[in-house]
Amino acid sequence: MAGPRVEQQVDAVTRRPTGRGLPAAGLLLSTATWYTLFLFASGAPAILGPLFFTRYGGATGNLFALATAGVAFLARPIGALIFGRLGDTVGRRPALLSSLALAGTSIVLIGALPVADSIGSLAPLLLVALMLVHGVAIGGIWSGMALSLTEAAPPRRRGLVGGFVQGGVSCGAILANVAIYAAISAFDEETFESWGWRVPFLAGGVLLAAVVVIALRPRDPNQQPEPVAHPRPILHVLRRPGRLLLAAGLLFAANAAFYVTITGTVEYGVTELRLARADLVGGAFVAAVVGVLGALGGGALADRMGRRPVVILGAVATGLWAFPFFWLVNTAAVELITFAMAVSGLASALGYGAVAAYLTELFDRRSRYTGTALAYHLGAAVAGGAAQVAVLKLPTYVESGVSWFLIGAATLTVLCALALPETKPRSAEQQRYARLKEGSGGGRG
Repeated sequence: MAGPRVEQQVDAVTRRPTGRGLPAAGLLLSTATWYTLFLFASGAPAILGPLFFTRYGGATGNLFALATAGVAFLARPIGALIFGRLGDTVGRRPALLSSLALAGTSIVLIGALPVADSIGSLAPLLLVALMLVHGVAIGGIWSGMALSLTEAAPPRRRGLVGGFVQGGVSCGAILANVAIYAAISAFDEETFESWGWRVPFLAGGVLLAAVVVIALRPRDPNQQPEPVAHPRPILHVLRRPGRLLLAAGLLFAANAAFYVTITGTVEYGVTELRLARADLVGGAFVAAVVGVLGALGGGALADRMGRRPVVILGAVATGLWAFPFFWLVNTAAVELITFAMAVSGLASALGYGAVAAYLTELFDRRSRYTGTALAYHLGAAVAGGAAQVAVLKLPTYVESGVSWFLIGAATLTVLCALALPETKPRSAEQQRYARLKEGSGGGRG
């Protein structure tokens, strides 16, 4: 009979480690990874603009630096294809480790780059090339992290564990801002422009090296073995293009709101409202802290309510807040701007916290690395890249255009979520009952 075997399988699942170490591992892995990415966005005005785009000067140089930081978005889907196939055919761990090594190498090389005063126009070209390499690496890291942790987590805690992976994005943004402004504060202007700016980038290489050590930890013997690889994982995913595009759409609202809030509001406040950058970075810091809590809350809610309702909740909140957000920003009152950024951070993080578990469960295990990587990074490239353009246009369109952009992104996320199935696993008791009933032939025939 199938009954005893079903009991053993269910018991094996319920005896799987409760994942006490998984949330911390997910947060550390994710924080280190996104720290290196947000060094570009956070460091554009203080580092990349003045040192690599000196010929343009001032605000124009900063805009070029922000645009250059956005090129990594274009490379991320390419990295998703490369490392997705590697992860599905060779294994999760080799794909994760190789992408981490590539990211660490590129960030260290950026920290060692000569600036424009030394090698002229070659400096920004090398910077763009290394940013593209870094973007390719990021395209492989997220899925490696998310799958390694959510697949190892008990089904009843998969959303929460995924929320810790997502919360690392805001933690990385916090750490990047702290590192840059700590370096600015620690060194005089001459020292900072000479070598002090390199410290945060070189520290990123050290952080990623530490992450590699974490990723090399021994495999849990109770963890499910990696699935038999599909021989052509990319084609397997592309046979269902609708699901891939809908899954990518789950990221639109969160990515658009995050980049407009964290990057765009700071630049708009400095250039148009004439506010102190330190005050606005403080607001971004508060928004990022709230974003961590929102991602954890979204992951936890996804384990209770389901993945789809939480994604929809976050998108609706983001859309509803789009106009009030800019109304408060345009008061030029730092306290109100900080409040606006915090609410925006919370709204976008709720749905984002549920996405790791949702994407994991939407794709076949045999091609899951490829599917999740493509969906995640296509969504980030479209919404995040569009947000970078919106950031550049903020002075012109802040009254209405960017708000409508956020509402449009939120609407697309809601529609994509409604078109996708709910994937929240049933409880262990429900699974046991269903399987025992099926094994005993007790179903209606």
